[in-house]
Amino acid sequence: MFPQNPRLRRQRPGAGEKTSSHFAANCTAERLASPKPTGRMWSSPLPPTLLTGGGAARIARIAKAKLIYEVHDLWPLSPMELYGYKAGHPLIHLIRREVRRLSRKSDGVVSILEKADLYLASIGASPKNYQHIPNGVDFREEPENLPPKKHQELLELLHSRGHFVLLYLGGFSAANALEDLVFAAALAPPGIAFVLMGDGPYKNELRSRAKNCG
Repeated sequence: MFPQNPRLRRQRPGAGEKTSSHFAANCTAERLASPKPTGRMWSSPLPPTLLTGGGAARIARIAKAKLIYEVHDLWPLSPMELYGYKAGHPLIHLIRREVRRLSRKSDGVVSILEKADLYLASIGASPKNYQHIPNGVDFREEPENLPPKKHQELLELLHSRGHFVLLYLGGFSAANALEDLVFAAALAPPGIAFVLMGDGPYKNELRSRAKNCG
């Protein structure tokens, strides 16, 4: 998570020293002797700073492999929306610069987000060879972990009563803006059931909001 008042300090490596990204890249490259990879994917759940994205690009270059940049979260939009960072903040500027650099240097950009390429273009990071790859479900496989019995019984009960069920499965965190779903449930007409299953630090607050909404 981002601190409220980050203090940025840039340090240059001294003579004979290497940055941690160079060290990690060199250590990883030693393991790439056999078999050599044909591709290296870098995902962005964390800010694409020089120590993460730069290391991935270096590993791909050493291994002579293709570098694929996966847009997981929209940086630097995420900290701006969630924590109120201004567009001119040094941290936002750094992240934006690295997103542009990775988009330019990568051999391809992929994302589960359908229009992520439009966002990248809006910040000057027009991706090359962008591909939208949505999450898929293989119905031929049996699920390894079934939901608890009480959850199954609840869903069966709602269906037996003819309800249209909107189901959320995932984490309960502020980043997922689940309060909007709770407010929408309060406005929904009869016959539509909202079911949220998961866990997280925001769960108790969501319960309180749901009770207040009736």
